[in-house]
Amino acid sequence: MKLIFTIFIILIYSSNTFGQSCRDNKFYKQLRSLRSECAGKSVHLTFDDGPDPKLTPQILNTLNKNGVKASFYITTDNLVPGKKNDTLISMIRTGHVVASHGHEHKAHDLKLNGNKCDPDILTPSQSERQIERSLALLQAATGGLFERQPHKLFRFPYGRGAMPSAKELGLMLRHGQSSSACTPDALKHAAPLEQEAYKEALHDYKRFRSSALQRVHGASRDHVGWNFDSMDSNSEVAKKAKSNPTWYLKETLTKMCEAKNSVLVALFHDNAKDFNAKIMNELIETAKCLGINFLSYDELLEHRDYLANRGILVEAPREDNDILGEFIEQILANEEHQSKSTRKCSEDELSIVNTCVSSNGKTYKHCQGESSICLNGKWLPKTDSRAIERCGPRSCFRKSSGKTFAHCQGSSSICVNGDWLKRSEAVEVCGLEND
Repeated sequence: MKLIFTIFIILIYSSNTFGQSCRDNKFYKQLRSLRSECAGKSVHLTFDDGPDPKLTPQILNTLNKNGVKASFYITTDNLVPGKKNDTLISMIRTGHVVASHGHEHKAHDLKLNGNKCDPDILTPSQSERQIERSLALLQAATGGLFERQPHKLFRFPYGRGAMPSAKELGLMLRHGQSSSACTPDALKHAAPLEQEAYKEALHDYKRFRSSALQRVHGASRDHVGWNFDSMDSNSEVAKKAKSNPTWYLKETLTKMCEAKNSVLVALFHDNAKDFNAKIMNELIETAKCLGINFLSYDELLEHRDYLANRGILVEAPREDNDILGEFIEQILANEEHQSKSTRKCSEDELSIVNTCVSSNGKTYKHCQGESSICLNGKWLPKTDSRAIERCGPRSCFRKSSGKTFAHCQGSSSICVNGDWLKRSEAVEVCGLEND
């Protein structure tokens, strides 16, 4: 009885304490008229374009202080190749998700800037290389923790590759996804698709027409978009937010509460956005007072169907999980076992490790359990983009520079000017006979 009474008193005290903190919150006092609209809203915070060496740790500390779990979409051009990043490691260890935002911040499909095509659109081969490189750099920067995360996520820069605009998609349907869509004549007569036509065409695009999205899915990544934009990347908003962070906080929370969706994937940026670091603590505290619930990515997935139906979440096709597949992955994750890649297979391994049951129900045998993997009925070399996420880092030593690089492709490719190339591609560049 005493225990129940004690718990009751603690609950009352906690409630009163929280209530008092909200009553003392100056932003809550100014925004409390929104409480009825805010109540019941669930928000997952996402941050693009980092890590920023100064601002990202500040934002991370604020999130941890408030018990809020976010996902960070990393532009890996910001990372130092071959060097661990303590901030990213801390993210994973404190329960946040580290995901890829590609290597360079360039569009992976047609993107319009006004009435002109973005000149930095990646070609299909460049897109593939950038996806592969970003995943490898994140694996190295986190000391292998990146691939051990339960959630394997990707977000295209500008969303291009998964979420073209109505005008962009209309152009691609009429002229294809090549440079022909960017001719003056095509752009002059371009018209956005109507709402219903756009919705149908977008669904078709994500399933069949986006080669960039297929490459992401080939790497077993789910694509996560957003349905709430803080507008911090808008130059006018950013300028005003920088000079008046209070205005930005109020504006963001007002729009968040008035949003038509009940489950929000909120887009912020942590690179060069110092106003986000300044207001994030007050934004979270005030949002909680207004009745907003912050979700981790695990909790967000409880609304998987809701997000998928709205195009926010596009999940990669899943392979069947079987005992054999788990066994192979355990072997691949074992560094000691990986280091003995040249040894011969024992009879037991020939019958167990090198029997591969794919998701299509077929059984394969191969004595390459340590250097390749079965995916959709095929043994793939670990250099294949679809298999990269299954294997650990391998070192690459360049004699010409005297530097050692880590990458899953070390056994069959070569490091040239910061890029991993297939050996066949590298012959003309560096002359493998002499290097």
